[in-house]
Amino acid sequence: IGRRAGLVAHAACRAVAGRSACVRGLAPAGPDAGLVLRLMLLGLASHGASAALFVATGLALGVAASPLALLVVGNAIVLATLLPISVGGVGVREGTAVALLALVGVGATPAALVALLGYLAMQPPALVGGLLLLGRRASEGPLARAPDADSDDDDLSSLASEDLEHMAY
Repeated sequence: IGRRAGLVAHAACRAVAGRSACVRGLAPAGPDAGLVLRLMLLGLASHGASAALFVATGLALGVAASPLALLVVGNAIVLATLLPISVGGVGVREGTAVALLALVGVGATPAALVALLGYLAMQPPALVGGLLLLGRRASEGPLARAPDADSDDDDLSSLASEDLEHMAY
């Protein structure tokens, strides 16, 4: 199973970043430090925006909690949904909000609404971003053209042995 997972991860990396970038990223020397920093900052910004959306949702609903309490709960919700215990964080998001907002006197119904409506408010921008990504891929990405003899975008079955040497199992 470990080898198969490594092959699938490698194929996904090649589909997203291209063969040379993927092999570079898996090389023993490690990825580019600047790239890692940019990706970390992007991840932190995304996390902060998600948590802030729960604050905005709580304030819009008139929930009896301070913005700081809503921010702490929003961060906890984002982190809790990362746990692999449900599909898409369903139930975990709401349970986290109910449990933590109860500590500051918010009832179960408003707390569950903060979690549910905050999540729903995140979906339109995510859908737009996904559609834009699909549109870009369709017009210029590896899915837009069939592999030819000179292409680096061959399929999973033809991974070169030198690529496999750089994989971490």
